[in-house]
Amino acid sequence: MPKPGPGRPKGSKNKFSTEIKDAIEAAYKKMGGRDDFIKWLEAHKSEFYRFLLHNVPIEIELGGEVIHKLSITGLKKSLNDYKENGS
Repeated sequence: MPKPGPGRPKGSKNKFSTEIKDAIEAAYKKMGGRDDFIKWLEAHKSEFYRFLLHNVPIEIELGGEVIHKLSITGLKKSLNDYKENGS
């Protein structure tokens, strides 16, 4: 089996994340932008809060220094991996 490549160069942007952000921005603009988004939020508060809980990073601090940023979804995955593999 061949060794894996060197991966993404340090400091370079994740192409997938950039593409997703661009797609979300395009959909946001097509749907009416800020004003229509606010109207949607007022009608769908629980969906928006659920989205935030699963996607906005949480900063984990140790002694006043941020040591890791993790979303709720990422945290759940890490916990499940630990339960399954012990690491």
